Amino acid sequence: TAMGDLDAALDQLGATRASVGARAFRLDLEAERLDEAEITREAARTGIEDADTAESIAQLQKTLTILQATQASFTKLTSLSLFDYLR
Repeated sequence: TAMGDLDAALDQLGATRASVGARAFRLDLEAERLDEAEITREAARTGIEDADTAESIAQLQKTLTILQATQASFTKLTSLSLFDYLR
C-alpha cells in the first residue's frame, strides 16, 4: 500500500508541476505581450509629441478644403438630371 501511495503522490506531484509550468508559460506570454504593447504605445506617443503643429494644421486645412470641394461638386452632380444634361 505504501508503494501505491507513493505512486499516487508522485502522479499528483507531476500534475501539479505541469499545472504550475503551464501557468508560468502563460505569465511569460502575457509579460511579452505587455512589453510589446508598451513599445507600441511609446512609438505612438513619440509620434504625437514630435509632430510639427504648424504642418499638421496646414495638412488638416488642406484635407478640409478638398472635402468641401468634393461635397460641393457631389451636390451639384446629384441634382442634375438627364434633361438638365441635354440642355
